[in-house]
Amino acid sequence: MHRVLFDESAGFQAAHSTALGNAIESVCPRVVMLQLDRDHVDVGLIRDPFNAATAGRWPRDGSDNDISARRGFRIDIGNWGQIIQNGRYVDADTGEWSYEKSVYNIAFVSEVTREVFVSSDPDHRHVELARLL
Repeated sequence: MHRVLFDESAGFQAAHSTALGNAIESVCPRVVMLQLDRDHVDVGLIRDPFNAATAGRWPRDGSDNDISARRGFRIDIGNWGQIIQNGRYVDADTGEWSYEKSVYNIAFVSEVTREVFVSSDPDHRHVELARLL
């Protein structure tokens, strides 16, 4: 998994991180859920309770509760997918808002190369960008 974060505290300069591993728990950020099968990976989205930008964008379950997770897409062997989302967070101590945009590139490949995410368009893309004021 490759993540690019554009964080307000860093002047919206791109910060890259890459996680490789066989243990799904070791590569998953808190907002992406991966379920590995023999020939594919199911990608799900987890609602970040600290992200004020997700309020009202997630469905309800018939009661007054927000659904905390939902299915995103399936990645077959040799393919990759992308999740793009933004967020607005409030500092509990100061009350100040901060903003970020995250891009998660997720590949299910037998060999990782530096070009895996730039040599082709993603096979699946989920974009969830709120209008942040």
